[in-house]
Amino acid sequence: MFVVALFNLMRRLTFHRRWINTLSSLSLLVYIIHENVIFKKATRGQLIKELYDYIGGEQLVLAVAIYSVLLFIGAYILAYMFHRLVLPFSVKLSGYALQKLRLVCGRMERNIMKFN
Repeated sequence: MFVVALFNLMRRLTFHRRWINTLSSLSLLVYIIHENVIFKKATRGQLIKELYDYIGGEQLVLAVAIYSVLLFIGAYILAYMFHRLVLPFSVKLSGYALQKLRLVCGRMERNIMKFN
């Protein structure tokens, strides 16, 4: 809930640097990737156990830190791919669906008005 509120507060600010705008638009996607239930189950429990078995307790903190950085970078790459590949198609598709929905609603409204 806090993240959504923070996201809405930051939305009102305008930045004129392209890379800041790109990173900020991807941040919500990175959060969603990290909070996905399937993603949590697949990475957090089993992977930490495997790291502990492979590395041992001495270097576990370093391994988890490296894993966290790699996970963060990977999530940003996935979010960037979504932003460039899926989002434009989704916007066009939703615009087309909205246009058709407006036509259907307009027809229904005219038909209802005929009965009055």
